[in-house]
Amino acid sequence: MKRGLIPSVLMALMLFSLPFAAAEGDAKTVTFGTCSVASDAVRIDLGTQRVEDWDSFIEFLHQLPQLEQVDMFATVVEEKEINRLKNAFPDVKFGWTISFAKGKHQIRTDATAFSTLHGSCSRHTSEDFSVLQYCTELKGLDLGHNDITDLSFLENLTELRVLILADNARLGGDPKYRGIDKIGKLTKLEYLELFSCNLVDISWMENLTHLIDLNFAQNNVLDCSVLVNLKQLKRLYLWQRNWAYRQLDLPSKLPHTFIMNNKKPTANNWRSGPHYEIVHEMFQTGTYIPFADSYE
Repeated sequence: MKRGLIPSVLMALMLFSLPFAAAEGDAKTVTFGTCSVASDAVRIDLGTQRVEDWDSFIEFLHQLPQLEQVDMFATVVEEKEINRLKNAFPDVKFGWTISFAKGKHQIRTDATAFSTLHGSCSRHTSEDFSVLQYCTELKGLDLGHNDITDLSFLENLTELRVLILADNARLGGDPKYRGIDKIGKLTKLEYLELFSCNLVDISWMENLTHLIDLNFAQNNVLDCSVLVNLKQLKRLYLWQRNWAYRQLDLPSKLPHTFIMNNKKPTANNWRSGPHYEIVHEMFQTGTYIPFADSYE
């Protein structure tokens, strides 16, 4: 071999080996407690392992640049840790068990149904429910009998089919300032309870074209004309003064809808309707159950 060719051959061999060295480096193992994963992992599941040292955990995650999802349901996470993780890893989807409302409730972020199971005694505020924005798989949500003043946390819960907000009296007022109009974007809703919320406007209901059951009795709504276009309604409970009710003439415009115009929100067997037992069961079990006549 000619002497001039030796450097060229060596250079070619070095260049040829570089990709293999990089690939080997990319595949190193990263460990946190009993969890060991490749540094190019896209998804990890901590299983039964709980996170107690948050600094070490965050350092561990920083070594996984391609990470897209972390499931860590064995760890009960509070809002301060949630904010810390979301700030550090805004593009990563986390599976958490969330503690909220001052530790009175817990929910997994993959839950399909949740209820505070409140009567009229123990009440929570909007701030207590802000973490529900991460529970994007919810299809049933019951936050009735609370003191909610802002529904902005509903914005990400676009899969909701059943929503109960009854007896949240402080929701009343201009919907723009209470986030009530966020409900109007939940276009998959089939069952909605809003009685005793001091509502004055329901114009945002115009896009709720899958609603089957609607109850907003014991409110202060005068203009209910939006209901005329909700032809799919099967049960409608509302309260309008007699003159306004006669003027709108809902029975003739919604001939296939059972309509109850009464101040009492659960009068005439609202709670013995065809869907109520299903709703009751889903909130007792924490698992969404579709209606037999669901549109899907």
